[in-house]
Amino acid sequence: MSPLTVAQLRQHGVTDQATLELEVFFYTDTEAKSTALAASLKALNYDVQIGASSGEGQPYIVTGQTIPIAMDEHSVVEWTDQMCRIGYKHDCLFDGWGTNLEQ
Repeated sequence: MSPLTVAQLRQHGVTDQATLELEVFFYTDTEAKSTALAASLKALNYDVQIGASSGEGQPYIVTGQTIPIAMDEHSVVEWTDQMCRIGYKHDCLFDGWGTNLEQ
């Protein structure tokens, strides 16, 4: 997913030298898991919210805004791997990321 997303960002003028804040999305089935995940993300200085999900079987959504992330492919792939591992550690599904190009 990340290499394709980075390629799309390149088409919109985002260079390897750019840094962007990213929006992250996780889903989970208990409040305790969402709270533990939120604490891990806050430890990375991310702005984090927990809310109700409209998805079946995953009633909680954890969203966050990162600190600026380098937009070279290597950094984005490593960061994505980190998010997957954090999600796995807390039994939460990392559903992906997005960004606003107008930062």
